[in-house]
Amino acid sequence: MLTNLCRADWVTSLFRRILSLYENLPEEGGRRNTTGGKSEEAVLKAIKNMLDVICLHLSEPLFDLVLKIVFEYATTTTRANAVRAIGQMVACLARTNPQKTTDVEVQYLRGEG
Repeated sequence: MLTNLCRADWVTSLFRRILSLYENLPEEGGRRNTTGGKSEEAVLKAIKNMLDVICLHLSEPLFDLVLKIVFEYATTTTRANAVRAIGQMVACLARTNPQKTTDVEVQYLRGEG
């Protein structure tokens, strides 16, 4: 039980730190409409790749917890500079469990969530 608790703490901490990083991204712009420069784009790409792997290996309860954290953030806090990055995070969740991710979104849009 302790390892599951530690794993949950680690995963939630990771996702919250990523969301914090997203909050502090520079505004998108420039000729290619990118977020910041090459280094920021490389970091975002690495995070997206990491999230694909982590989301794929989440247990059902951890997936539900992460989905709740991300969805709450996306519907209450997302700033304009992080929309694309949050979209990529939601896409990682949707690739892992499309039905559950869609259900949460549909409930919200219907005013049930």
